[in-house]
Order: sequence, then C-alpha cells, then structure tokens
Amino acid sequence: EPLALTCRVNGVEVTKDNVKWFRFNPGMGDLSNAKRTYSISDDGLTLTIKKMDAKKEGNFKCVVDLDGKTSEGIFEVALPLEEKDLVEALKDTVDFVEGGIVQLQCNKLEVITELWWTCNGKRMEAGKENVIIRNKKAYSQLILKPAKLSDKGTCTCHAKGHGSEESVDIQ
Repeated sequence: EPLALTCRVNGVEVTKDNVKWFRFNPGMGDLSNAKRTYSISDDGLTLTIKKMDAKKEGNFKCVVDLDGKTSEGIFEVALPLEEKDLVEALKDTVDFVEGGIVQLQCNKLEVITELWWTCNGKRMEAGKENVIIRNKKAYSQLILKPAKLSDKGTCTCHAKGHGSEESVDIQ
C-alpha cells in the first residue's frame, strides 16, 4: 500500500523548488528523481512511497530552503510488527459431564514466557479442589477431575510471550 509523508511548513509559502526529500540509506539519497518508487506532490510537501514494504523502512527527511533559511523534518518509517498467535485451543468446545473428567488443551505456537488458566473469570490453581494443570513444551492441559456443575462455562488459556499476550476461550 502507498504511504504518504507530509512536511508541514508554517508561516511562509513554499513551492516545490524550496523542498527536497532525502532518504538515509545509509548515506543521504535525494529522492527528487526516484519517480518509479516515490512521487512528490505539486507543492513538494508530500512524499508518497508508492508501495510500502520492508525494503523501504528507514528514515526520510524533508528539507525546506527559503530565503537563506533552512528547516527540516525527519520521519522514521517502519512497518507494524506482525502479531503471531501464541496459543490455540485443541478444541473450542468440549463435552461436560458432571462427575466425569473434563480435559482442555491449548497448544503453544510460539515461545511462551507465562501461561495460566481461568474458568468463568477465576484463576485455576493446580492441586486445588479438582484442578490438575499439565504444562508441557508443546501444550498446556487443564483437567477437572471430577467435573463439578460449578465448573461449567468458559475456561481460558492465557499466554504471554516476548512482548505479546493472548488468550483462547474454550467452552
């Protein structure tokens, strides 16, 4: 998708001749003639990156030169980080039988730094009442044995990874 960078100038009128655009890459390249990749508006104040991708990330600078005075603005351009799913439910819905065993599982898709379960908003603790939690390298299981009527509802597997957090609901 295209991305437009606009250089704002206050208090004076400028023309395209007063504005130059540069990219640090690692030197400074003048973008006035790079018409295949960039376009510059008629007033010179907007640089449009025609097709934004990772190769065009970096710092861009507009320089306004008027009556011997120079002003500049720097733009740091980066694509948003792609968010990856941390966990996914093995099954979104499981059968509930009072007095039976209910086993829920979420599979780990990325490196997890912390993982915990809640049921109906309450944090589950292993070894408390009928709760068993098995954390393995590839998955985590919540086992309710025996399942009580008060356990029925929505259980959620919460996961934290490096800089991200996610949860999966299991009904």
